[in-house]
Amino acid sequence: MENLALEKTLAGPWRRFFARNFDLYLEIMILGMILNPLFSKYSAGYTSILNMPNNDYVMGMIYVPIALLVDAIICKFFGNSLGKHLLNLKVEKIKGEMDGGDWFRRSLGLWIKGYGLAFPLVSLFTFWNQYSRVKDRKQTSYDEKLDCQVYATPLSKGRMILAIVAIVIMYIVVIGLSAIGKQDEQQISKAISSPPYTWQNPYTKIDARISAIWKYSATKNSDQQPIYTFTEVTQHAVAILGLESADISLGGYTNAFVSASKKTMQFSDGGKYSTKDGFESWDVYGTMTEFPDSRLHVEVRREGPNFWRVVTIQEKPYAYTDAEVEKLSSDLWKTTTALANK
Repeated sequence: MENLALEKTLAGPWRRFFARNFDLYLEIMILGMILNPLFSKYSAGYTSILNMPNNDYVMGMIYVPIALLVDAIICKFFGNSLGKHLLNLKVEKIKGEMDGGDWFRRSLGLWIKGYGLAFPLVSLFTFWNQYSRVKDRKQTSYDEKLDCQVYATPLSKGRMILAIVAIVIMYIVVIGLSAIGKQDEQQISKAISSPPYTWQNPYTKIDARISAIWKYSATKNSDQQPIYTFTEVTQHAVAILGLESADISLGGYTNAFVSASKKTMQFSDGGKYSTKDGFESWDVYGTMTEFPDSRLHVEVRREGPNFWRVVTIQEKPYAYTDAEVEKLSSDLWKTTTALANK
């Protein structure tokens, strides 16, 4: 133990840098897996940020302080973080022991004076300032305020190989996830920036201008009736236009529809009958059986023996796609014979 104590020295800047990055990337990845689904489910604003192009900097400003808070909690309970433990680093008070308040104050100082609040340009200056201090064998400004220091002990060959492999794997994972994210961002950005396309209703031959965020596909149901599907580029909404012909009343059709859909759709009530644009109509809300958090809306309009149907399905947060779903539904109805003749 005495030999180990003698071998303890002040940690250099690069060893501290790699330990810090290892911890931060690991914590952000874990936090992202936990918080992204939660935030994006309830916040339309967060979902917009998540799907905006080049969102790395904004997401960094959100997640860096949260990750540093988690890091403080880990160090409070375990006395060290995984990255520092991997590289044989240890934060110690020059006099006394680090307590919970010290760890939280250190993380706060690191966020402000080390990461510059995660503002890209600001962080360049704060990183350089702290790097210069450590290189000159001085304390970082946030460590100096707490009267603590980061010490290092020598790495064995086995420990060094383990650390290098772990850090390389971490960077590969980060780069890979970033590349996947960039592909999704480019696809979304391209759809948002592209002009609307012209879609023609195959039955009425009437055109509609559809936003490029909607991907179109055409299929047929089990009765060989046409189904026209529009899927929102981020997969948060789907709109389906269908046409069926039958010599029955609107009530008879809706009863048959509810019966046929009972395994896949759950409706909140029996729906509402009304007249829209001079034609009988039926509206009902509900959810998809397999996706209880979804919002389902079915609207049917009758024109003689023809029953036009627009079904929209939205995932939370509904506000993220409300406006686009409403516009698309309106555009699709305008291509039906009923509205076209008005």
